[in-house]
Amino acid sequence: MIIPRGRRRRKWKLEITVVNVKIEYRTDPGGLRVDQVDGFFVGWQTRPSAATLLAHLDACYRCSIAVDTGGDRVVGFATAISDGVLFAFLPLLEVLPGWHGRGIGAELLTRLTEQLGGLYIVRRTGVAGPGST
Repeated sequence: MIIPRGRRRRKWKLEITVVNVKIEYRTDPGGLRVDQVDGFFVGWQTRPSAATLLAHLDACYRCSIAVDTGGDRVVGFATAISDGVLFAFLPLLEVLPGWHGRGIGAELLTRLTEQLGGLYIVRRTGVAGPGST
């Protein structure tokens, strides 16, 4: 095979600038619609539906929700299950793949943990870190 001299591969650089992205953090899922909570549970073998996620957000003890106000959609959430007296368990922390690396997950955990300040034990068991499966 002959490769002609002088031919170079072009290197493309894609830069995307996001302007005026505003994340609003909420503690109440009231008023959210099913179409705003779609796209989560990436990599799960059986993905819960958006309606199931909305029901979970309504039923959990406490939650922290990140909403892109410009796009009118939920981009992340963290939830807690608790007896309300001694302990809380944080089973879910999800941030949509296109929103990773912006500190949203850390902010969700910080805000959720603040809501659970009066409890004796708060376990992050079940909350996967970056690169976890």
